[in-house]
Amino acid sequence: RRCEQHFAAYLENKMTPTRAMLSAVAVLVFAAPAFGAPAQALITLPPGAVAQDGFVEQLATWRQDGTVATIHLLEQGERPDEKPGFASLALFEFDHEEAYTRWRAQADAVLKAPLQIDRVDVLAHGELTPRDSNKSIFEVKTYATLVDAEAYARYVRDYIVPNMENQRGKKVLIRYTVYLARGASDGKAVSTLVMEYRDAVAYRKRAAIK
Repeated sequence: RRCEQHFAAYLENKMTPTRAMLSAVAVLVFAAPAFGAPAQALITLPPGAVAQDGFVEQLATWRQDGTVATIHLLEQGERPDEKPGFASLALFEFDHEEAYTRWRAQADAVLKAPLQIDRVDVLAHGELTPRDSNKSIFEVKTYATLVDAEAYARYVRDYIVPNMENQRGKKVLIRYTVYLARGASDGKAVSTLVMEYRDAVAYRKRAAIK
């Protein structure tokens, strides 16, 4: 099963939109010094659902006090031709596993359903630097994997990464990350591929680049 989501993006300044592209989407980008191996998590809000009051403000608090190293918040744009897979997706990166563990204790206490937290591993990542995300178009694809984590990692290495790197080499894709959720009871987890295209022109060119 595959679900594709398309996003436009604008940078957010102090939690207030400063520039919108194509549809209403917020992107939070905050940085902190790295220490040890980073840890990642995703927070998903199901399609049609509304996050609890104060959710965005809570994200800002975690960013400002250094609890989380980086946060990107993507909200579903208007695509009437597609069935949305989620209303919003928050991408979290922590300096190290201990930072994630401390945050998770807080998050479990303050975040309420239908928000869903998943600890994830990064299977692949590439980006162009420096980059300007003010005009970026985000595309997100989610997959229910049909194989175990080791086999899926090989698939990502042999098939997804070459395609992503080709798009990146053509300067249309400026960043991509493949996440794999932990904790699947049957060993077959959900994979999330997040792609950031330079702008609307680059996004339209993507289909011709294999």
